[in-house]
Order: sequence, then C-alpha cells, then structure tokens
Amino acid sequence: WTSLPALPFMSKETLIMMGEEDQIVPLINGKILKAMIPNSRLITFAGGGHLFLLTRVAESAATIDEFLNRP
Repeated sequence: WTSLPALPFMSKETLIMMGEEDQIVPLINGKILKAMIPNSRLITFAGGGHLFLLTRVAESAATIDEFLNRP
C-alpha cells in the first residue's frame, strides 16, 4: 500500500524534515514527498540520522517554530 497517489491532493502547507544520514528512511523519500505534495517544504539536517529530532533538538525545534509561526 502507498499513499503516493493521494499526496498531490494535500491542501495544507507541509513541513518535511529529514536527517541527511538517515539509515532507515533514505533522503530520497523526503525528496519524493517534496515533489508530490503541493506547498511542501523540505528541510534537511546535515549529519542528522533517523533520530535527528532527539540529537538536534534546538535546531529541529527552531525549524518547527519558524514554520508554524510564519504569517
């Protein structure tokens, strides 16, 4: 099963965050999401792995905060 056919119909702005060194979910997956979801934004974390949200807390939180607080 894949959600890929439904992604172009997403209408909300979407933030996609990926660790560039993720060994579980490859960066290409984020690039595919970015290509398929209108109004999406892909932010990558250099050197970040699968748990970049835990290892790069301040940078991740700042990215989320900036995305949610945009006008």
